[in-house]
Amino acid sequence: MLAGAKNNDVRKMTAGYLVTLAALLASAFITYRSAQTQFELEKTVSHTYQVMSHLRNVRSAISEAESGQRGFVITGRPEYLREYERNVERTMQDLEAVAGLTADNPHQQGRVPELQAAIEERVAIMGQPIAARRAGSFNTAQSIVSSGTGRHLMAAIHAGLAAMENEENRLLDRRRSEAARGRKTFLVSLAVGSLAGVLLLSGLFLFIRKLFAVKAARLRDEARHLSELEGKVQERTAELSALNQNLESFSYSVSHDLRGPLRSIGSQAAILEEDFPDLTPDQAAGLGRIRQGVKRMGSLMDDLLKLSRSTRGELRREEVDVGEIARQALAEIASRHPRTDITTVVADDLRASADPSMVTILFDNLIRNAWKYSAKTPKAVIEVGKENGAFFVRDNGLGFDDSQFEDALEPFRRLESGAQFEGSGIGLSICNRVVQRHGGLLWAKSQPGHGATIFFTLSGEP
Repeated sequence: MLAGAKNNDVRKMTAGYLVTLAALLASAFITYRSAQTQFELEKTVSHTYQVMSHLRNVRSAISEAESGQRGFVITGRPEYLREYERNVERTMQDLEAVAGLTADNPHQQGRVPELQAAIEERVAIMGQPIAARRAGSFNTAQSIVSSGTGRHLMAAIHAGLAAMENEENRLLDRRRSEAARGRKTFLVSLAVGSLAGVLLLSGLFLFIRKLFAVKAARLRDEARHLSELEGKVQERTAELSALNQNLESFSYSVSHDLRGPLRSIGSQAAILEEDFPDLTPDQAAGLGRIRQGVKRMGSLMDDLLKLSRSTRGELRREEVDVGEIARQALAEIASRHPRTDITTVVADDLRASADPSMVTILFDNLIRNAWKYSAKTPKAVIEVGKENGAFFVRDNGLGFDDSQFEDALEPFRRLESGAQFEGSGIGLSICNRVVQRHGGLLWAKSQPGHGATIFFTLSGEP
């Protein structure tokens, strides 16, 4: 019966994880496709600007070539001839670039040969007075220029360029409009996808939390039943251990595997804020809610990883300076949440045979709770010491009904007095598992409004 329920719950959690992952991937794909489409639209706008730039260059170069020709005919100076030749070459290069850039536009392609023919004919006519001037016949060269031969070609060239520029301006207006619509579509798809991802992750973790609560109740029922069936104690204990291992492995897998997509959502939201500074207040507020949700989910996943790590890996005992670990934990919390109205006391010569990394996790959670629940207490005091063989962390903060303490050791179960504070409800579960792995005990003495003292041992009896 228990094995069947275990497999069913694992299948439910796995299905929920896979559905959420699939939804996140689909959202990422849609956002990617929207970004890709927007990129292509922006490329078409840039492409139009390039065509227009080359058309302006053609107009400018042919005019400057004509000026160079006249300067050479009048003065005979070689620098004018070089200017003429350079601008003729520029004209042909820019015209070739226009032909290449408009290869996908039949209308423009139809105009390019006509424009090229007019330019080549005009260049040939401009070459006639140059040839005469080189031959030493100034009067002949001047007569050709003064005759106005080829003026109709310049008019045709300018008309052709104007027609192509008008076509490109029409395309530019259309492509700008499409790009603007594309940007709006991209913003909407990114915001909706990110929000949907956060909601799906939140739903998945709420589902897991509910399953944990159901399993905790089921395990308590099984424990009462085991007390009546002594012959099946070992078998049921093994089954419960296997179930816990599956849940811990799943918690680790979810917290680890979903960190990448969650980080991607946060990064996308940050990029969106940087790339689109002119968002409306509603859009900016929506992005803020997305990033705040990502931050909360990240914190929850960190706690889930700590919960999993507290029961995984090898226990490595060594001589540990418990007092120094406590002082480091106090310094760390003070740097992140500085206060001036608090006194901390750590007794001297606090040592134990324990795993230093696990003891660090233990004090990090206990001192963080003491710091948090004494936040509203004037002249707060946090004390770390040892009494009757048991270590303790004591504060004069909010306090709680210590009859609730055993329930609060279950994951996601919180003390009623602490409901007003932020937290995932995993911290005491982590502490309890660290102490259990050391073969010790964890208990509390507290009353509402009179602070709390959390006791623990790390090697058996206190």
